[in-house]
Amino acid sequence: MKTEDSNKLIAEFLGYVPKEAPANKEYPNKDWFTWHGLITGSCESGRLMFVKSKGIDLNGKMTTFEFLNLTKNEYNGDKIAMILEDIKL
Repeated sequence: MKTEDSNKLIAEFLGYVPKEAPANKEYPNKDWFTWHGLITGSCESGRLMFVKSKGIDLNGKMTTFEFLNLTKNEYNGDKIAMILEDIKL
């Protein structure tokens, strides 16, 4: 059963990425960078260190599936994992 918090996270995520969007649709990494901070509360410097350590090009793109799987075990990844599970990607 979803909690009120999980419903809010899913709604925020789906407001950014339509649920019907295929898991392999690409979105700009800059958008993922911003979105991660909004959902998890991660600070900009932490996100910049993560991007550098993973060799992510902020001018590039990645799929919804790639983003969620890349970040589900990182800072506040439980929120990301919950979204990943609930939208069944």
